[in-house]
Parts: sequence; C-alpha cells; structure tokens
Amino acid sequence: MLGGKTSTATAEDPASPAELFHLSALAAPPSDQPVPFLEREGLQESGHDIASARLLATDSAGSQVIAIPRLGSSSEPVYQQLCSVVTEADQPTAGAGACASTAEFNEGGVFVTLSRGNPDTDEVVGILPDGVASVVVHSSGKATRTLDVRDSVVRFKHDGATSVTIAGPKGSVERPIARGLDE
Repeated sequence: MLGGKTSTATAEDPASPAELFHLSALAAPPSDQPVPFLEREGLQESGHDIASARLLATDSAGSQVIAIPRLGSSSEPVYQQLCSVVTEADQPTAGAGACASTAEFNEGGVFVTLSRGNPDTDEVVGILPDGVASVVVHSSGKATRTLDVRDSVVRFKHDGATSVTIAGPKGSVERPIARGLDE
C-alpha cells in the first residue's frame, strides 16, 4: 500500500510515479505550456521519465519548476527518485536540479539551491509531497520564517538558511539546506 493506495505493480508492469510519490500532480495531464528543459539531449538516457514529468510552477520571470521521476537502471525499470529542476528564466533549457529517493521525497520533499554567484540573489526551491501546507525555514542567527506551500512548491531567498522543517502527513522532518556551489 502506497500513500493510501494499493499498488498493482509487478516486475513486468512497475508502479507509476503517481502510485509511488505522494505528489498528485504526477497523475494530472501534462501542461499545455511548453517546457523546453525536457527537450535536453541525454535527459531520457539518464533515466529521467520525460513522459511523466510535470510542470508545477512558473514564476513571473518565466523560471519553471519541474518534477521529473527517474528510473533505476534499464534492467530494473522501477522509479528510484523524484527530481526537481528549476530553470533559468532567460535560458529555459538550463537550470539546477536535485533528486530524492522515493522515501526521502515522501517524507520531506526535495530542495534545490540556486546559486548565482551573489549570496543576495541565491534562492531555494522545494517540491513537497501532498499534504504539506507550510515549511519553517531556519537560518543562522536569524528568526525562523514560516512559508506557505503553493501547488506543492515553496520558493524563498536563501538568506543564510541552514534547514527547513516540514510538517507532513507522517510528522515533522528537518532537511538541511545547501549553500550552493561554494559548499
């Protein structure tokens, strides 16, 4: 039983991403909005399931947040990870990404730190499992911030963030936040 659903997966017919990952957007039809990042060469060959990828959000500048399920090896076609990609608004085929195992994602999501070489503009973007309404951001020497999750996505200025606490369906979990390229 996965996320309240009984899996009908077999070795010949692996579970779908919507059955494994607690992210209802994966069961929704694909967006009509173009997602240029998914046209990158080598993405599918590295195990990313382009057909199951879903656009979750687009900010006012045009940066996209994409959830992409990732398979194990070709000899083991089972979804192993959920990857988060955040594209650059001015280069929609470029971006930053991170992946989390099925268990890690379902417990506390997946976070990407966008480092642009200037700590004042660094951002953190997270894709959260269904049922998470807010996250608490912890920063060194600063007050905590509570942020709302919208359409399974949270996006915030890094501003010295060291970790986030996610209150999910199975309780609270704390996830560390990387500083970016300099860590």
